[in-house]
Amino acid sequence: MAKTTAKTGARTAGLSVFDGIMMLVGIVVGIGIFKTPTLVAANADSGATFIGLWVLGGFIALVGALCYAELGSSHPNSGGGYHFLSKAYGEKLGILFGWARCTIVQPGAIAAVAFVYGEYISEVINLGRYSFAIHGAVAVAILTWINLMGLREASWTQNLFASLAITALVLVVLAAFYVGPQPAAATVAKAPAAPFAAAGFARVFILLTFGGWNESSYLSGELRDVKRSMAPTLIWSILIITALYVLVNLGYLWSFGLQGMRESKAIGADLMRAAVGSGGAIVLSLMITATALSTLNATIFTGARGYQALGQDLPWLGYLSEWKGDKPANALLTQSAIAL
Repeated sequence: MAKTTAKTGARTAGLSVFDGIMMLVGIVVGIGIFKTPTLVAANADSGATFIGLWVLGGFIALVGALCYAELGSSHPNSGGGYHFLSKAYGEKLGILFGWARCTIVQPGAIAAVAFVYGEYISEVINLGRYSFAIHGAVAVAILTWINLMGLREASWTQNLFASLAITALVLVVLAAFYVGPQPAAATVAKAPAAPFAAAGFARVFILLTFGGWNESSYLSGELRDVKRSMAPTLIWSILIITALYVLVNLGYLWSFGLQGMRESKAIGADLMRAAVGSGGAIVLSLMITATALSTLNATIFTGARGYQALGQDLPWLGYLSEWKGDKPANALLTQSAIAL
């Protein structure tokens, strides 16, 4: 729960370590874990290699997180990566990065996640020809409004959605061990022709699935007692995400085997179908909507901080730098408009 205690410039930082962890877990855990295991399995020569690659992905993410923990605790700022680049390489490069992030990267990411949410919620509530876009736009508008209400409301919402996302992955693990080995699991897996190169290719998909932890840099200006809380926030986030990913992939491997995973077009859907029958598609859709909303809310939260920081350095965008209480209201509205 957010609570105003620690000073950060003219404002007060209000996120606890728990809030920060839920923010980062919510950003990272997304639709990828329901799809990329199939691609990783296709490039792994054994089950042990398959699981080992996911553990390695978590280790690489942890190394990066430790670097960000040092930067964030030493130079806390809501501008995150934009602030770090400006200090290291000068204002021009920082502004170039900030401009790209605010015009393309962040609103594009918000729109993409919102569209994924719209796609899957439409399996449950279809609004016709433009159902995907309507659902996505409504989600962006509502979550932006919640963030405009204040830091406490945004963090509470994130804690709820991240808890649902974690619960969804736990249910995947339980479903895998409930259905047990499927017939395809007994099929002998054929190793890739060039296993070392294939493993390198697999790591690309794994690191994409771990992507998003770098958004932690935008929390450095929001965490209470950031010098002490930044490292625990990042370390626990990566450890939780890695544990969830490894358990989910162990479940997939147990149920389908390596070859069965390779042959699956949608491993998550296949697992849910085996667990609950024809209603599996609906169950999976609800799981993915939970993870999508968690990612969407956290991305809106961190993204607006980048707009606010850019507005501080560009006079003609000065309106973005204004804080209204504990939230950058103009930045949130601008980000939402571009994403929509």
